[in-house]
Amino acid sequence: MTAVKPITDPLEQQTDPPLESDTPIENAPAHEQPAGDGSLKKRAVSGSKWTAAQYIISQVLRLASNIIMAQILAPEDFGLVVIVTVVITGLYMLSDLGTGPAIVQSARGEDPTFYNTAWTVNVIRGLCIAGIVALLAHPIAIHYGSPMLSGLLLVAALGPFISAFTSTAISVLYRRMDYAKITILELASQIVGIAVMIGTGLITRSVWALVVGAPVSAILLVVASHIVVKGHHNRLSFDRAAFSELWRYSKWIFLSTAVWFLASNGDRIGLSNLIDEATLGVYYFAFMLSEAFAKLVETLAGRVGFPAISEIARREPHRLSEIYYRIRLPLDAIGMTAAGGLVIAGAAVVNLLYNTEYAAAGWMLQILGIRVALTCLSATATQCMLAVGQSKQTFTSNLARTVWLLSGIILGFAYFGVPGAVWAIATSEVAAICVLWIALAKRNLLRPVLELRSIAFLAIGAGAGVVAIPILSHLATLVGRA
Repeated sequence: MTAVKPITDPLEQQTDPPLESDTPIENAPAHEQPAGDGSLKKRAVSGSKWTAAQYIISQVLRLASNIIMAQILAPEDFGLVVIVTVVITGLYMLSDLGTGPAIVQSARGEDPTFYNTAWTVNVIRGLCIAGIVALLAHPIAIHYGSPMLSGLLLVAALGPFISAFTSTAISVLYRRMDYAKITILELASQIVGIAVMIGTGLITRSVWALVVGAPVSAILLVVASHIVVKGHHNRLSFDRAAFSELWRYSKWIFLSTAVWFLASNGDRIGLSNLIDEATLGVYYFAFMLSEAFAKLVETLAGRVGFPAISEIARREPHRLSEIYYRIRLPLDAIGMTAAGGLVIAGAAVVNLLYNTEYAAAGWMLQILGIRVALTCLSATATQCMLAVGQSKQTFTSNLARTVWLLSGIILGFAYFGVPGAVWAIATSEVAAICVLWIALAKRNLLRPVLELRSIAFLAIGAGAGVVAIPILSHLATLVGRA
């Protein structure tokens, strides 16, 4: 398991005077003056390269570590940690006030008073998460009938507790679309966390290996964020005006994130109460493989799309639709192509990578490939709404997604068993897309013809999947999987 966000990085001393939230563009400091589309395009392309490179390396490391750990531990061990992850992620997301996006979006984002208030809020949040986990650990262990869950939860809670002290410099770097240092820090912390996890696993052959890596990774990240970033110093501080602006921007993000938690983790919440831990562990591997591609699209949309669209919204709002679809094109090319390949060749991928005890993850992965395709349509639209200050729309879309997901899992499992539940999970993005498209249309940003081009990438991916099946099957035979 990887460490819980956030992450941090080097930043030069900010010497510009504090800005009021309504400071007009023409009075903004030099680094906030329009840089021209060429500069924005250059930063967006550079950011995309760094983000894609980091994500690909990160996912390769994650996949390799999961393959190794699958040889060491049993499916039920992963099922236990799925429950732990849902609890920790839930508390983390249910307490999210969107301080990072607020720093990126606000005119005061580089004002020390503003980001120190945001940092203080994050520290308080981390302390609260740790305290709540301490109170809930034992009751949760009793609910699932697994005494070990209590200790696993307490260890896992160290991740968000430690990460709460991460410098806000990372958010400023996202704002400036400066990703090189971020990439180095994140990958370094991930490598250390994975090394600790695998080392512990080889020594103990115990489920504890799956939770010890995240706190170690978080420690490295926090220390590096405060040492490497010259001139960016966080201190406990609270400014009423800064907090008011944070809350005005973040109140819908808070609600949206709370609902998003149910939307993004409702599959494991629902399944953990319907199926045994071994089957839940098998599902985790199918979900992890599909999520690798869905998260790539979401990560690029969030780290590159959101700052770029935010800048255009501040400087040249009449070009929003053009920039939105320009950003969407490479994301569709990546995500839709991958989705088509997974739908056709997902079972062959699982057969190559994992032992026969994980074989059921194959048909699950094929169905979840549909979710990857739908994520391509929703991820950038979500970031576009946030960039133009319409965080309420993200709440509404997440709510629609959650209602579809939770009701679909219950009904799908009741009538069709595990396959019915997986189909409900795979199609849950449909509800969010409907809400987001209506919101885009109201702002005259939706271009139906450009949305249709996604189908071409999906078809290309499906064709590649057909070609890949015999190759993957041959490779599986060579490594003794067939």
